[in-house]
Amino acid sequence: MTKPELARGYIEHIRYQNGIFFITGWMFLPSRPLDAISIKIDNVQYGKVNPHERKDVQDVFPFISTALMSGFEFNFSVAEDILRDWVDIDIVGIYNGNKVAKLSTIYRLDFNASLPEPPASLMRRVANTDNAVFYWSGAVKSYGEFMKPIRQYCNIGTVNNLLDWGCGCGRVTSLFLKYSTIPEIYGCDIDEEAVLWCKANLKQGYFSVIKPYPPTHYSESVFDVIVGHSVFTHLTRDVQISWLKEVKRILSPRGFFFASVHGDFASLFSGPSVIEEIRQNGISDSQMDPILDGIAPTGYYRAVLQSKTYTLREFGKYFKIIDYIERGMDNFQDLVVMQKIE
Repeated sequence: MTKPELARGYIEHIRYQNGIFFITGWMFLPSRPLDAISIKIDNVQYGKVNPHERKDVQDVFPFISTALMSGFEFNFSVAEDILRDWVDIDIVGIYNGNKVAKLSTIYRLDFNASLPEPPASLMRRVANTDNAVFYWSGAVKSYGEFMKPIRQYCNIGTVNNLLDWGCGCGRVTSLFLKYSTIPEIYGCDIDEEAVLWCKANLKQGYFSVIKPYPPTHYSESVFDVIVGHSVFTHLTRDVQISWLKEVKRILSPRGFFFASVHGDFASLFSGPSVIEEIRQNGISDSQMDPILDGIAPTGYYRAVLQSKTYTLREFGKYFKIIDYIERGMDNFQDLVVMQKIE
């Protein structure tokens, strides 16, 4: 049986109230429509719906016909005890009776209870939204997508510390602090306002402002694990190389680096000029991204896409590539699993 593809999409709203579980969002595959969408919690199916129209999604992807009928909305009864610990939630897209698409996350009751909520301006910088429900839905999904390979490839009991490189306002860092067993959690970012907010509100962590270009102030070989969510996706090829060298310097011997990139799947949603740039150079790094205007140096922050071949070749010059998980972050970015080997 063919394994379902990871779909383009988002879980926008997820909550549990008075015995009823609510979850909404959208998902689609560029290559084929979906005629049903089902939901499973820990591999037990709880419902199936027909996809509904999402004009707002089609407006973003006008060149993809399957984007219109991409919406889903579930509400169903589930025992509270099931949700007291982490569960796996799988949204499965069906076409002609076959499971062809998948969108997954993790969840537990009140997973963000007691976690401080950043101001809207900081949420927008890291999640492109000031909707708190969407912000937290994305945070828990990203946390799960990091923790799964961390547990797979690291001896978690021997990991002494973790650095969230490009932590922003602690969207994912806060969940590492609350739920991981890693003793010391660090975060760094070029956004001074976001780092100051983290220092004031996530006091168990260690947060620092870093400059847009290496080096950092961290000592050599200090971190057992470093994660980078959507950082390389905004750096030119030369700046990527500079940071690969710096991450290698501060990573402990045989330490792991988990970082996302916009890969081949993401390029399907770009224009012809970007695709041609990738074809010629392996990477497209000429598009400006204005979201950090006034924070990053002028021209620094880009919308960057790169081929899997390019990433494996260039990143492989500095690290041993342990795994390359296509669409492994947010069902859109690829997650590169790297290890420092001297």
